[in-house]
Amino acid sequence: MCGIAGTVGFANQELLERMSAVMEHRGPDDSGQKILSTEALQVGLAFRRLAIIDLSPLGHQPMCSPDERVWIVFNGEIYNYRELRQDLQAKGYTFKSQTDTEVILNAYLEWGEQCPKKLNGMWAFAIVDLRKNLVFLSRDRVGEKPLYYTHLPGNRLMFASEIKSLLQCDELQREINPDGILSTLLFLWTPEPKTAFKGIEKLPAGCNMRIQNGKATIEKYWDIEFESYGKDKGEAYYIEELDALLQDTVRRQMIADVKVSAFLSGGLDSSLIAALMTRQKGEPITTYTIAFTERDKKFEAMPDDQKYAKIVARHLGADYQEIVIEPNVAELLPKLIYHLDEPIADSASINTYLICKMAKQSGTTVLLSGMGADELFAGYRKHLSVKVASLYRRVPALLRHAVIEPLVNMLPVANEKGGFRLFRWAKRFIKFASLPDFEAFVDSYAYYSEPELRALLSPEFQEVAMKSYAESYPIRRHEEVRQALLSRQPKLDLVTLMCAIDTKLFLTSLNLTYSDKSSMAASVEERVPFVDYRIVEFAHRLPARYKLGGSWVGGYVQKYLLKKVAEKYLPKEIVYRPKAPFGAPLRAWIRNDLDQMIEDVLTPERLRQRGMFNANAVLNMLHRHKTGQEDYAHRIWALLTLELWMREFIDKRVCAHSSLAE
Repeated sequence: MCGIAGTVGFANQELLERMSAVMEHRGPDDSGQKILSTEALQVGLAFRRLAIIDLSPLGHQPMCSPDERVWIVFNGEIYNYRELRQDLQAKGYTFKSQTDTEVILNAYLEWGEQCPKKLNGMWAFAIVDLRKNLVFLSRDRVGEKPLYYTHLPGNRLMFASEIKSLLQCDELQREINPDGILSTLLFLWTPEPKTAFKGIEKLPAGCNMRIQNGKATIEKYWDIEFESYGKDKGEAYYIEELDALLQDTVRRQMIADVKVSAFLSGGLDSSLIAALMTRQKGEPITTYTIAFTERDKKFEAMPDDQKYAKIVARHLGADYQEIVIEPNVAELLPKLIYHLDEPIADSASINTYLICKMAKQSGTTVLLSGMGADELFAGYRKHLSVKVASLYRRVPALLRHAVIEPLVNMLPVANEKGGFRLFRWAKRFIKFASLPDFEAFVDSYAYYSEPELRALLSPEFQEVAMKSYAESYPIRRHEEVRQALLSRQPKLDLVTLMCAIDTKLFLTSLNLTYSDKSSMAASVEERVPFVDYRIVEFAHRLPARYKLGGSWVGGYVQKYLLKKVAEKYLPKEIVYRPKAPFGAPLRAWIRNDLDQMIEDVLTPERLRQRGMFNANAVLNMLHRHKTGQEDYAHRIWALLTLELWMREFIDKRVCAHSSLAE
């Protein structure tokens, strides 16, 4: 894994060096820049290397073809590079290195712009073809690797693995994108391709960009399809197919010339990956687990990950490593926001960073993660909630409105000694249970209702960001994806539709984004076996009953088929452990560690100066949370994240001293 950057239509060595320097954490092992020119094209390329495959200097980038007419910078890993290398050698291509970068380069020489379809892996790369005066950008199918771009006057363009690299150009104005700000408030993240920066977007997952003759065009080369949708080949068939796919994927993703270890939460997904890694390696692997302080566990009900992780580690004979989360949050949060680039208000990024930091210090450079299984196989609470909500609506309206809902609304959500997770869930459930299925699903993302959001925002900001709630960017983007999916398969069932939308938006725009940035902040590569495109395609042709199995009578079983596969490798107490969130003790941190920062940062004067919020509404929110009347932890975290992000990226130039590498 590495960091790449470039300029098209102009080139400046000093700018390239700055663009590279702010991404040093992505590649501390090597760096390189190259300016390329023809009569019709001028390009600058910059690169940072984290050596994973072929640690020798032969992996230096930018890398070129033998005639120096085609150049590449590449971030990611190609897991089928050995097979492709053999195919290309059979066609007469020669290789100087053992790198997957050289395989992509020769694959382009052989197959041209169709080469991404040949690749199995995660990537963002740029190829400069001086023969055609063409710049060709590509991003992997599911969006594991980020690639941002922006247009400049005069048909010029810049691209980079991180936004802070683009911001090194003085011509680029630091302006907020109201759509991104609204998305952060409502969802805690921004659906791609937009970002919170005006004029900066992500190249969408599964897309290429061609830049030629001053014109940039984006073309999709892959998307979720629903081959054989509606056909059921039987449970035994699907168990065997998924098992084989997972074994092959883990085998490929363990290939590296550095130490490969695993995240381990003690949940189904990470435990299954660890078990398959142990089977593949034939000897114990190293695992890393998060634990929380006794103070935080007393204040807030947190999952007992270490208990279950130790059971898995003993079962596998793993080298179990544990890190207790007790950071100086007030010091860590601003630095992590610097590395995230975008105002992503998901506290799981802190966990990921701290695990990766510990792993790096103990000699691990690659970590395999269980991320992606929940999106593909209906593992989130919202998937079950929407299903249960459809049953709840069958309860007579008089009983629901006159008895159940008033009782639930009376339940406390927080106090000074602890949180009430079940009560919080019950309150949220009844708020969306009366909505139609798809509206309920989208609402399950939201941390505000429309009236609450309007009360929070200033009239001026509503005018530019939310004239209509239904037409606001985060809501509209989900509807656009839904319509695109239904155009390819009009008969999609609700469970498969929810999983497909989560894969295209929630997984790509939130989970894969923060995991890339947080792991790279510690110079560690995170690999995600579940999002191998073959598994993604398998999951979306899988009948819904193998994702959300069972019934309301005997109880629903989430990730049903995956659990059947896992029964081959893990104890049942792990396979059927209740779903636990991968998060941080937000309520404890907000009440204790961050109390003074919140008071200093979210001041009435600052809120009014921003012009986006109703200061009185924010102050009332803080008061009601602090006194235990409401649970607004995620809303407060998002507001704090936004303000710190604006101070770092909008109010001043990005400063290297913010880096966690310091």
